[in-house]
Amino acid sequence: MERFAQGLEILDRTYERLQDGDVSSGLDEYRMALLAYRAELGPGSWKEFATERFPLHPMMLAAHESPFSRRCYTKPRGYPGDAVMLDYIYGEIVPEKTTPLGGAVFDWELQRTSCHSVRARRDLLTRRIDDAGARTARPRIMSVACGHLREAKTSRVVQQRRFGCFIALDQDAESIALVERDYGACGVEAMVGGVRGIVSGKIAPTDMDLVYAAGLYDYLSVPVARRLTARMFAMLRSGGRVLIANFHPRLEDTAGMETTMGWWLIYRNEAEVRDLAAEIPSNQIAGTELFPDEHGNLVFMEITRR
Repeated sequence: MERFAQGLEILDRTYERLQDGDVSSGLDEYRMALLAYRAELGPGSWKEFATERFPLHPMMLAAHESPFSRRCYTKPRGYPGDAVMLDYIYGEIVPEKTTPLGGAVFDWELQRTSCHSVRARRDLLTRRIDDAGARTARPRIMSVACGHLREAKTSRVVQQRRFGCFIALDQDAESIALVERDYGACGVEAMVGGVRGIVSGKIAPTDMDLVYAAGLYDYLSVPVARRLTARMFAMLRSGGRVLIANFHPRLEDTAGMETTMGWWLIYRNEAEVRDLAAEIPSNQIAGTELFPDEHGNLVFMEITRR
């Protein structure tokens, strides 16, 4: 008997429903059936199914008629969650040409709970930037792995240039070029750089009021994440805040992301996120707050310097 018979049956059933035009309810059932199958298989067998068996099934080609899933899977910039992909979620980019099936899959994808959380995360970042401006007349702010910095688009602090400095850092030169184009006139300093530069101490601005990394920690090992958090915290002045985010293991879109999109994240619960502050001396911390996003898929941690 075929080792992955149950999983292939899920794919067969979903593919048939897509061909019949039953896209939304078919993908709703697919998402939950695949999530249960992922839990049943366990990490090793699931990885084999997702990376070796799924790509051979016509379900992958059908799903990849959506520009969203196709971009994530093909990774044109070398990684799945690039800033262009996020712009799809934000509605900054609307596909011009796709098949009717691809358009229907794309519309369904953007209404998934993970996408709702990504949009909520952007909006929270906007509020945190403006909160920094309410606490300090000319706040000093840094965004690590900034992508296209879309939270700045509706920030009063950024649009009215009411900051002392705003550093936008990303390893992707194409993203940095867009940030420079869109926000350079506001005074945002766009820099090419990444985690290595911060961890090594080569990138180390001081007297910061807010340093945040929203879409980065889902890819970092524990040692690197701990060191990065400590380095970001060291940039703060008294009363300054570090804000990080990580997707929670309860996210219901994990199985679909790992198969259709080839998008593998490191998921962490509240205790695991709290542990990422382990290298910060406790006597330097005025307070630590952990909280979920409004959809319950993300864990945020905000640490205030004494």
